[in-house]
Amino acid sequence: MPPKHKADEHASRINYLFQAAQQVVQSAPMLSQHYGEIITLISEKTVAKLDYTMKRSMCKKCKAILVPGVNMSYRLRKRKHRKCNPTMVITCKCCNEVKSLPTQPGRKLKAELTTATIS
Repeated sequence: MPPKHKADEHASRINYLFQAAQQVVQSAPMLSQHYGEIITLISEKTVAKLDYTMKRSMCKKCKAILVPGVNMSYRLRKRKHRKCNPTMVITCKCCNEVKSLPTQPGRKLKAELTTATIS
């Protein structure tokens, strides 16, 4: 059954490319990076917003799909002040880009609250 709207078609293409990039990230990292570039190109041209899970698992600099242990490392960085929460520091091993994400104990993202799976 074909998608009824162009937005559905673009979303399904982005979803397919993201799944394909995750599958080939270990065997062909350059192909995975190319898929990431296509995903950002489609989302920019169609003004479609990417899902939280897609945004957090892509490098902003080289557009590589980040997989822990394969092409990224992450750690918790403690703050000097006692009241500040630690931040998660994600480092892309392809381009050495560093991304810092704030953490709050007990808080979950929208994507973690709903059990939305990419099908």
